[in-house]
Amino acid sequence: MKQSGTRAGRFERSLEAACKALALAGGAILALIALMSVASIGGGSLNRPIQGDFERVQFGCAVAVLVAFPALSLWLVKLIT
Repeated sequence: MKQSGTRAGRFERSLEAACKALALAGGAILALIALMSVASIGGGSLNRPIQGDFERVQFGCAVAVLVAFPALSLWLVKLIT
């Protein structure tokens, strides 16, 4: 039984809040990557593409997955079957 007033209960709530914040940050990173890709494709049609967009997409996806791992492990998502 979980008691919310105990030190363990407060730690668990703060850990859950941190994991949720990291998961939201990962989603925001992915949204920014999508916007950057749209801007690069649109800029490519005007001969002004974003330089290094491929590498930025790779790095952004890696960071988004990395920050999502704590939330996935907290909510017990089975990644490898």
